[in-house]
Amino acid sequence: MKRSMQRILTTHTGSLPRPDDLLVLIKAREEGKLGDPSALYARARSATADIVRAQTAAGVDVVNDGEQGKSDYSTYIKDRFSGYAGGSSQRLPSREAKAFPDFAALRGGIGPSFVTRPICVGPIAWKDFAAVEREIDDLKAAKAACPAEDFFMTSVSPGQASRFLGNEYYPSHEAYIRALGAVLHDEYTAIARAGFVLQVDCPDLGSGWNSQFPDLNLGQFRKMVELHLEVLDEAT
Repeated sequence: MKRSMQRILTTHTGSLPRPDDLLVLIKAREEGKLGDPSALYARARSATADIVRAQTAAGVDVVNDGEQGKSDYSTYIKDRFSGYAGGSSQRLPSREAKAFPDFAALRGGIGPSFVTRPICVGPIAWKDFAAVEREIDDLKAAKAACPAEDFFMTSVSPGQASRFLGNEYYPSHEAYIRALGAVLHDEYTAIARAGFVLQVDCPDLGSGWNSQFPDLNLGQFRKMVELHLEVLDEAT
């Protein structure tokens, strides 16, 4: 990652708004109604070029693809890995929902309403690694047209993926995230080898105590964080 002794380099968290017409295509994919995906691939590529151009025009130094082709930063792997099926995973009530039930009822869900979060019901393996390669190629093309200080790409951490994609196949949570890490390793490696900064998104290390493991005490959750970090170290 680039450093500067002259000025503060600016960046952002990773996800940026998708164009409305791209969202229509992403929604169709989520609902199994897309058919030929070529229009989605082409629009994601042009949206990536547009968002990189917008970032550089705004003066952002470390830019990315804005996750334009992804429906969600945590669950996009469900379309790329085997082993996932069924409806959305059921989540335990969060600590805040238990403490403030009226607010929780008003707040609703997280992310776009059309995003599905299926359950792991079989062994995890790549079925669409080409999706990773497409995103890398899209950002490479955008980079060639809009030089910036640096470029990054985001990937979900094994622990964060497990927050929203439930497990009914692996015998334990540890076995599940280790399986996720073993496969995500290939995505992490591809991004780094392409010359981009790899940003691994892992809010599970903090907010997992609220919504993923609300029944653990703080000491038990710290042990869980240690496990998640160990798996992340192995995957990277």
